[in-house]
Amino acid sequence: MHPLKSALPMLILFGGLAACTEATNTPSEAPDSAEAQAEMKEIIGQISYRERIALRPGAVAEIELQDISIADRAAPVLERQTIEFDGQQVPVSFKLNVDSNELEPRGRYSVRAVINDGSDRLLFTTDTTHLVELGPENVDLGLLILRQNATAPEGEKSDGMRVYSCGDTNAAIMPGEDMIQLKVDGVSYDLPRVPSASGEKYQADIDAQTVMFWSKGETALLKIGETSYPECRS
Repeated sequence: MHPLKSALPMLILFGGLAACTEATNTPSEAPDSAEAQAEMKEIIGQISYRERIALRPGAVAEIELQDISIADRAAPVLERQTIEFDGQQVPVSFKLNVDSNELEPRGRYSVRAVINDGSDRLLFTTDTTHLVELGPENVDLGLLILRQNATAPEGEKSDGMRVYSCGDTNAAIMPGEDMIQLKVDGVSYDLPRVPSASGEKYQADIDAQTVMFWSKGETALLKIGETSYPECRS
């Protein structure tokens, strides 16, 4: 028999085995690739508090997604967002992003929020559990109301500040002797008291525009330049 003819069956056999081996190994790469794909879950909401107290410069909020599946242990933090107020007042929005594959089907997960004064002194904190639904769907927790820290120094609790809601804008008032310091959208204005038929009116010409705040009990009028704000309520 010719040597080439006798070797031909062996070549066909080895070629078939190689093809089977390649066909067997190729699909195994697909599951690894699928498992590596993250399914990001978005958790949004807002934080606020009921007290009419303006936050001082330097105040910071921290919002955390915690694993509370096991009691009697420090809850691991899966995701954290830090918000520097920088003159802004509550409410403020937050957004946490987490891979839903990291959430165990039988686990329990909650969002916790705190506000401190920038020196790790606690001012406000959540005091209820805000559970996050499992699954890949995004979650809107709505408005989270924080409780004032009862052990905060008295000066940090009020310090004479008063906050008015003027539509979607907050106006913080710090009273002084025959004047106030008005803070709106992170900008401060020192306004002297001026004569008025009723209430307490404060007004000044600042940067070529007239700034006026006129309080009448629980309500007030606010005007900055050509902008007249909706009626302010304390």
